[in-house]
Amino acid sequence: MLAGDSTARSRRFASLRETVEQQRGRLARAESVLGALHAALLYAEDDRNSHVDFADMAAVARELVRESVHRLDSVYVRPVLEALMEGVRAPRAGRQSTAQQ
Repeated sequence: MLAGDSTARSRRFASLRETVEQQRGRLARAESVLGALHAALLYAEDDRNSHVDFADMAAVARELVRESVHRLDSVYVRPVLEALMEGVRAPRAGRQSTAQQ
């Protein structure tokens, strides 16, 4: 494998890792919003004068999840995974052809 190939593969892997970590953070925030919404709904009947807007909380969580689903869609992730796999498969194919000779 050429040094440039290794560098390109490392960059692709770093990009994929960054995407996954960003989306994990987004999903963690959505989980927090949903937890707050759950707690607010549990006590909603006890506090009828509350100014908490449950619909806004649900909308925030929904948007966070929707964005993560979009970013993790295979249209975006698959090309990076395939490029990474090509970098892994190429040396093995080369070794097999050398061993067969």
